[in-house]
Amino acid sequence: MKKTVAILLALMLLPCVALAEPAESEYAAFSQWPVADGSLTVSIYMPQNSAYGVPAEETWFWPWFEEVTGIDFEITQILDSAMSEQKNLIFASGDLPDVLLGFGLTANEIVQYGNEEGLLLPLNEYINDDVMPNLITLMEYYPDIKSYITSSDGNIYTLCWVWEAAGGEEARTFIDTDKMRETGIEAVPTTLDAFTDMLYAMKEHYGEEIIPLGGGFDAYSPFYYILNAFGYVGPESSDGTAVAVRDGHAVIPATDETFYGALELMNQFYADGIIDRDFFTLDTTAVNAKCYDGLYGVYPFVPATVAPDDKEFEKHWVSVTPLTSNDQSEPEWRAANSIYTGGFALSAQTENAEAILRAFDALFAYEGHWLAWEGPVYGSETTQQYHCGGRGVVYDEEEGYTSVEFLDANGEKMEGNAYRYSVPSGVVAYAIGNYSVWFENPEETPNYFYHLVGVEPVLNVHTYETYEGERIESEVLSEDWRLSIMHYIAPYTITGYPSVVYMSSDDALRIAELEASLVPYMSNAIAQFITGDRPLNPEEFESYLQEIEGMGAAELNELYDGYYQQYLANLE
Repeated sequence: MKKTVAILLALMLLPCVALAEPAESEYAAFSQWPVADGSLTVSIYMPQNSAYGVPAEETWFWPWFEEVTGIDFEITQILDSAMSEQKNLIFASGDLPDVLLGFGLTANEIVQYGNEEGLLLPLNEYINDDVMPNLITLMEYYPDIKSYITSSDGNIYTLCWVWEAAGGEEARTFIDTDKMRETGIEAVPTTLDAFTDMLYAMKEHYGEEIIPLGGGFDAYSPFYYILNAFGYVGPESSDGTAVAVRDGHAVIPATDETFYGALELMNQFYADGIIDRDFFTLDTTAVNAKCYDGLYGVYPFVPATVAPDDKEFEKHWVSVTPLTSNDQSEPEWRAANSIYTGGFALSAQTENAEAILRAFDALFAYEGHWLAWEGPVYGSETTQQYHCGGRGVVYDEEEGYTSVEFLDANGEKMEGNAYRYSVPSGVVAYAIGNYSVWFENPEETPNYFYHLVGVEPVLNVHTYETYEGERIESEVLSEDWRLSIMHYIAPYTITGYPSVVYMSSDDALRIAELEASLVPYMSNAIAQFITGDRPLNPEEFESYLQEIEGMGAAELNELYDGYYQQYLANLE
């Protein structure tokens, strides 16, 4: 490897020496390695973790990756704390490396540097069964990938990376099962009417001792859950001013006539003490304190985060499920985003695009994932020397890469820090450089941490079969709060409005201009309607809609929906 040039020096070093050259046959099943004979040099700019990062040549990954691919990587590292400034300077200079790795290019930057300035290489012609067969397979499993990586001019400028835990990443709201049972309710409510009845039953039973529906307007707001019941599939903690999907179109809920019903219910909740009288002034610290003090019947986040060391506290909470209502006939929930772009791009000037993409395609494969994420197979004659006192995986001829071992350099299980290295391309996480993760008991690490996209979880510790119908015994819940979400939320997830949208510079600027005036105005009006400071009746709400119409609400919805329809078209 050519000498790494560090723009800023790392603070932590982790020694790792590569001594052995891997055999080609070991990787033949999932890779095209080697793709070069060692005479090909590829330049890479990439970030380095400010706290835990080390020079690339001192990680296990890059020396090993050079050996298996036959490419000489010339790496320039940039501390992540300086990335934003350096990224702008690099593109302004026009002097780009072959590969931009981990730059976190936004959709707007991809449009600017790809569509408009031509600094990024369109990758369309290389994404095929010959050059990138593993990516093609993953795209078949995840049809959303094509839409996420296709820019507005029809070109693909960045590859994706995919991260999906085995459930539990969606928006989260939990019910206190102790309080639920005390009111005579044994099943999680599935309709808005039943949910409302539960809240009032709690209020009647406990009186002023509790707040049935916890959270604050700006701190773990439960409003998004109510909006969801009215058909708005949107982001967590939405106050109604963020774009959502309803009936196949993108819409800002607070600009829509159906929003009146959600406001009316929240106004009723406020007047009757179902939500906090301090709903509009609470911060997250106050919300968590009230939850831990037992004041909430419903908490709009994960109770385990309130008191992570109090295992008994976690045992009496269960996930909500999407609600149906007169305005929403089928339960739907916004899926957590698991497809990310902007982490891997090639310069338009690179002369070795095909070889580079053939090399990195292996990271989209099952085996490539485990090697890039967990480290080489422990005990392999050709890879054991790449350990740096960190991690490895165990390979079985029949099962493949089926179990995770936490090993030190001598093959002993670790009990402390474990180090890993990952690349923002393929089925791996986005972090760049080495960083530490603490496991008190490695053998019991839950399977969702190692869930692999496109295949069965490697450590299938928990399954849906744990539940029987609507059974919600606390011993089941205490096993894993994510399991509760997998049971009550995951079956109803849909994509919703995509997290990556390639807008033209003019449209992005116009949306920013419209939201600068509309969002504060709508948020203030929502608060006034809920508290009663502004009368809530059909005439006054219609007057409000006319006010925001004059501020450009229809134009804002039209812009958002145009890009949403384009996203849907790209799925075909």
